Amino acid sequence: MAATLTENALAVLRARYLAREEGVIVETPEQLFRRVAHHVSAVEARHGYAPEEVAAARAAFERMMTSLEFLPNSPTLMNAGRPLGQLAACFVVPVDDSTTGVFEAVRWAAEIQKTGGGTGFSFSRLRPSGDLVASTGGTASGPVSLMQVFDVATEAIKQGGTRRGANMGMLRVDHPDILEFIAIKLDPSRMRNFNLSVAVTDAFMRAVRDGTTYDLVNPRSGAPAGKLDARRVLDAIANAAWAIGDPGMVFIDRINELQPTPALGPIEATNPCVTGDALVLVEGRGRLPIGELVGTAPRIATLDPASECVVFRQATRVVATGVRQVYRLATVEGLTLRLTADHLVATHRGDVRAVELEPGDRVAMFPATAADVAGEPYCEGAERIAEQDGTAGVARMRWAQVAEVVPVGEEPVFDLTEPTTSHFFANGLLVHNCGEQPLLPFESCTLGSIDLGKLVEGGQLAWDRLRTIIHDAVRFLDDVIDANRYPLAEIERATKATRKIGLGLMGWADALAELGLAYDSEDAFGLADRVAAFLEDESLAASRALAERRGAFPAWTGSRWEDAGERPLRNATTTTIAPTGTISIIAGCSSGIEPLYALAYHRNVLDGAQLTEVNPAFQRLAEERGFATPALFEAIAEHGGVRGNAAVPDDVQRRFPTAHEIDVATHVRMQAIFQRRMHAAVSKTINLPNSSTAAGVKAAYELAYELGCKGITVYRDGSRDGQVLVTGARAAIVAASPSCPECGSELVVQSSCRLCRSCGWSVCG
Repeated sequence: MAATLTENALAVLRARYLAREEGVIVETPEQLFRRVAHHVSAVEARHGYAPEEVAAARAAFERMMTSLEFLPNSPTLMNAGRPLGQLAACFVVPVDDSTTGVFEAVRWAAEIQKTGGGTGFSFSRLRPSGDLVASTGGTASGPVSLMQVFDVATEAIKQGGTRRGANMGMLRVDHPDILEFIAIKLDPSRMRNFNLSVAVTDAFMRAVRDGTTYDLVNPRSGAPAGKLDARRVLDAIANAAWAIGDPGMVFIDRINELQPTPALGPIEATNPCVTGDALVLVEGRGRLPIGELVGTAPRIATLDPASECVVFRQATRVVATGVRQVYRLATVEGLTLRLTADHLVATHRGDVRAVELEPGDRVAMFPATAADVAGEPYCEGAERIAEQDGTAGVARMRWAQVAEVVPVGEEPVFDLTEPTTSHFFANGLLVHNCGEQPLLPFESCTLGSIDLGKLVEGGQLAWDRLRTIIHDAVRFLDDVIDANRYPLAEIERATKATRKIGLGLMGWADALAELGLAYDSEDAFGLADRVAAFLEDESLAASRALAERRGAFPAWTGSRWEDAGERPLRNATTTTIAPTGTISIIAGCSSGIEPLYALAYHRNVLDGAQLTEVNPAFQRLAEERGFATPALFEAIAEHGGVRGNAAVPDDVQRRFPTAHEIDVATHVRMQAIFQRRMHAAVSKTINLPNSSTAAGVKAAYELAYELGCKGITVYRDGSRDGQVLVTGARAAIVAASPSCPECGSELVVQSSCRLCRSCGWSVCG
């Protein structure tokens, strides 16, 4: 049954989505949904589906869109069945460390953005400002300067004639230019078409916890490039986010750890690697150079930490990762290994970066000599290991002593991941495996969201209806991959290799309100866990069923799914919580898994126009119980919420909390609950009131890391001009001094925030 569209939904559809001829709208909303369903379902004939099966799929797709129970991402609604034909929402564009690489990426981004897609970039490969450019003898301008080239290009492009380009820029926290990156948007005239995130490592967060410094690394050479105080850098990130809403944080190691297809490359993040001649002990084959193992997934020798015995474990596929500056590690005992500066080596004081090893450090080694192990008990399987390795011993780890670590030039390098112990033996030395595997260059993802608020029946969530929609939506999104017209051949190849889809949710706050559950209640947390698990389990079941009919995604071999013994899947990922800005307006529901921003507010959309919105569940309840008055709605539009409003009954105040009435811990906890069952990231903004402090922002970052989130965005009300949702007055800007009290350097002073790009000292508000 077709749902009734709100006036706001109709306004958005007319402005951005409905087909036009010579500027005149020639399509109704019903025709839009029919167009999309017909175009997407038509590809099923390629998979051998009979005409009646295709017709049934088309009817199911049209029904769930016209009912507004499911909507795909905006490019699919805009472009399906129309000449542009580009249906995906988000793309990852690689940015290589060369002039050619940078401007090629700008061209690729332009091709994507003019079709309606958003683009994400990691600028972490780019050498820092002032670094040597060997080909010219000059110095590099650095990633922050080059990012502005992308921003200017985006400004000139109107995506598909419907929306302005959107970009996500990311820089690793250990890049030498990280402080300049953090500060760039304090100037409101810069990077207006970008959201920014700092890619934060586990090592950085440990340094924050311990109150120590951490190393900056030159991505060109892998060499150390200085140190910064970790807590001061986290303060700088939090202060900038308090002032202007950017940057967010991405926990890059956690993303890498859970990446479903680690066998695929190239790899975006800085990565520890060894040279191709490093010998790896492979079960049944003896010691082989890692360079000869590229493309295979061998069982390799590693160390069981409990017994200190050498064991064989399954590794992921070995990959080549380019040419890097390498160092030669030599021990007194004569063992040598060439590896990158950031490669962790197992020592008596824990895993230590190669360039931080000192003469006399003890490093874990294998094999031991017969003299070393005389009289010691054998490890289980020692004879088999000794037979394959050709060495005497008991297959037990011993210690070697570092003699020196010296740079030896640039060489091709390689890596692998051993997911059980995260270590492997290379040339007899125990090193941490290479786990940096973020999103792949040129991949795109097709997104769609289910409106949970429309699935509440008789005070209960309609689980059977939800199951049906999940299965239909997974089928729809998989069809979109084949129905898409890709802007670049590289994108089509990368996307079809993994066939990633992102099925998510919207209307979560509406569903809770209909169920009588407060967003910040234990019952809401419990339901969130159940819903997230149900979404993952059913979406995987749907993907398995598609794989039986259509085949697994081509990169299945070597994927984490295969390694875990999972039945073949059609899609490398099935779940995400994506932003649902305009599609939630079309559906007439709350955005994503966000709490209600306000029960009544003005929404700035469509190039400065304002739409007034009142939460329908609250309005209906207020009218039913007789406390709805114009004065009440006017007060809510000014202040957002009703907690503490004597005109509203206590139980209703409790039932309808808004974003600024919910504490930081609740925001982050809700995100973390959903994140546990999402294959990709969870898009959620931790909305804070204008009175919040930078310390509160920092606390949100630390809690998000502790609870297992993949990233976090914090936004303090009123910290950015032109914000989408507006409810009240703004705080004044504080005065600021021009120089850093710590090092004397000139400060960036903007938006009531002061930040030093030399040492990281910062203060805001």
